[in-house]
Amino acid sequence: MSLSTLFPRPDILLNKFANVYILVLIAARRAKQLEQGALPLLTVPYLQARFGSVEAMNREWGTSFRSFEEVLRQKSITLALLEILEDRIAVGRER
Repeated sequence: MSLSTLFPRPDILLNKFANVYILVLIAARRAKQLEQGALPLLTVPYLQARFGSVEAMNREWGTSFRSFEEVLRQKSITLALLEILEDRIAVGRER
């Protein structure tokens, strides 16, 4: 499995923010929180209720995870990007 298939589709992430710098700043801050012990905002029950199947999740996210549990074992920056993708992080945005 290539590393790029573990990250969410960049086109979807970039559409959420005015520019890439804001995305990077928010993802880095959230990743630091996760590294310092904050609990992930994504859980197996959330993923199961949201997608129903791993295949549906992978289609929407553009990833190739083998299980919902595998999502939660990712590095903090990947989890942060996935939380942003799922709008689980409240961020003030201007359009």
